Amino acid sequence: MADERAFADLFAGGGEMGALMRATDWSKTRLGPVAAWPKSLRTMLGVVLGSRFPMLLWWGPDLLHLYNDAYRPILRDKHPASLAAPAAEIWAEVWNFAGPLARSVQEGGPATWMEDVQLFINSGAMAEETYFTFSYSPVPGDDGRVGGVLVIVQETTAKVQSERQIQMLHDLSARASNAKSEVEAYGLVAEVLAANELDLPFALLYARNQQAEEVRLVAASRWRPEEGHVTSWPFAEVVRTGQEVAIDGLSAHLGGRLPPVGSWNGRPERAIVLPLFRVGESVPHAFFVAGISPHRALDDRYRRFFRRTADQVASAIAKVRAHEGEAKWSAELERANKELEAFSYSISHDLRAPLRAIDGFSKALLSDYAGKFDEQGRHYLERVRAATQRMAQLIDDLLGLSQITRAALKRQRVDLTDIARRVLVDLGARDAARKVATRVADGLVVQADPRLLSVVLENLLGNAWKFTSKQPDATIEVDTETRGDETVYLVRDNGAGFSMEHATKLFAPFQRLHAASDFEGTGIGLATVNRVIARHGGRVWAEAKPGQGATFLFTLEAQT
Repeated sequence: MADERAFADLFAGGGEMGALMRATDWSKTRLGPVAAWPKSLRTMLGVVLGSRFPMLLWWGPDLLHLYNDAYRPILRDKHPASLAAPAAEIWAEVWNFAGPLARSVQEGGPATWMEDVQLFINSGAMAEETYFTFSYSPVPGDDGRVGGVLVIVQETTAKVQSERQIQMLHDLSARASNAKSEVEAYGLVAEVLAANELDLPFALLYARNQQAEEVRLVAASRWRPEEGHVTSWPFAEVVRTGQEVAIDGLSAHLGGRLPPVGSWNGRPERAIVLPLFRVGESVPHAFFVAGISPHRALDDRYRRFFRRTADQVASAIAKVRAHEGEAKWSAELERANKELEAFSYSISHDLRAPLRAIDGFSKALLSDYAGKFDEQGRHYLERVRAATQRMAQLIDDLLGLSQITRAALKRQRVDLTDIARRVLVDLGARDAARKVATRVADGLVVQADPRLLSVVLENLLGNAWKFTSKQPDATIEVDTETRGDETVYLVRDNGAGFSMEHATKLFAPFQRLHAASDFEGTGIGLATVNRVIARHGGRVWAEAKPGQGATFLFTLEAQT
């Protein structure tokens, strides 16, 4: 009775393994009946069964297996045949590594501890890639000598594989970003994928011509199929479903040249085909064909890795395409700028020359043949001269607008107060008969291109000077104010003003709100202001009332 109670107490609380051990006829095992077990074995087995951490107890010369519920998943399909079986038989595929470590401890050597050890263990028909962190510790027998080995183990397969995959995805992003063309990007992607044989025994990238419905191989990693095998992959199904498709039995599927046997003596017999999408498109522009490791099951975690890799490849290709597009746009812009320069040169020389001739001969007629023209004839010649001078000014303004659009932006500290005061002094010197009250706020300092900001103030203050010309008590001021979280700079006058219903037209080229007979101008100045402010990341607008003046306001992009 005492032996039966001891037997029941020993396996009590051991979960499913405790139940299995209670149901086992130990007299038919190498350990023999429980009553004959040494006390040290029963004590340590009680510790193992009571633990929630994966623990294995190897006992006796043959290191017979005794383990708890938490350890069972590590055995895969070796359980329950592994119970009380010799370690060398259960772990035959890795015993060349584990055996010497266990024997060393069994023979009195020190305890061992190893981290993230790679082991290919038999799981069904597969040699599964696994990783373990474990320790081997001696367990004294009743006679004081080593009676067994306690194995405390943690499987780290998911951790190691995830870290490896994250590193690969990081490398993929970093390497592909260096590509200057889509073709180069595909090649760099293949190089990165080739370094991860355990997850990707082979990888193929196919580009799809959507117009011709053709698919061609553009890059290969670790294996390249024979010519003509494009049709072997289920691309049509992937296009139809928009989902990945797994393929079993590559030998039968391909028929010809097969993927090679890998570094761990396994040939991939399965593959997966995934679509690569561009942003905003529902039909794939390319396909990612990947070999499925012969050492892994295609579970959800593995599928997520394939999907993330496909997404990363698609993202890398998209970035390169965008870079190519920008490069192409830059080249087109450069070409357009050169054409514009040629056009500007033509305007400067080919159009100005006849204008100068018309103006010059008209002036000569007025001075040398004044007596031969009546008043109406002289009026016509004066109108010809005025028209040619306006056209010449318009050409100058257009050239200025073109140059400002193309000029490089060079930001630095700019004293708007100083520029505004100098512009007003120049305006007063050119029109000394006028008396205009001016006020410029102190301390207006910004980070901007000084030359372009000078153009802005010359145009805004020039307009203010012009449109206050019929105001006997003209005033012009330059100031700043805060609106919300923006710093706003303004030029205000009490001149002619305008109706706000026309405000949207102000900043387009050739738009004028006043007749040329009232106020001269070409309608280019405010368009120039708008482009300069836009290039600085700011905005410009106006507030006015007819006969009550106008205020032009602008912001500049904040610089840190």
